[in-house]
Amino acid sequence: MAKGKWDPKLKINILPLEQQFFADNFGNWTECTESCGGCGVRWRNRECLKKKDECNCIGQNREEEVCNLNVCIYPKQPTCCGQRFPASVNGTFSCAILPKFNIAY
Repeated sequence: MAKGKWDPKLKINILPLEQQFFADNFGNWTECTESCGGCGVRWRNRECLKKKDECNCIGQNREEEVCNLNVCIYPKQPTCCGQRFPASVNGTFSCAILPKFNIAY
């Protein structure tokens, strides 16, 4: 078991920084699961650097994000996925989430 300094107020054993179990940097992104429409997902992982029988790392070991937001061309359907709709972004059609408008009556 890792040794550290006991904190009687917090009632925990505080480990020196080099003994804490931070996760390593994230690896490379995977390929997107879809080619268009914002339907795809890509992810990257990182490893926990803890030693056997020690506390778990703090934080997520996986990041995910939506990818390939370009509009799908007919006949591939749907044009855009989920809550995304075709929109012109900087002169290019892309699948975007439309902003919510507060309308006062």
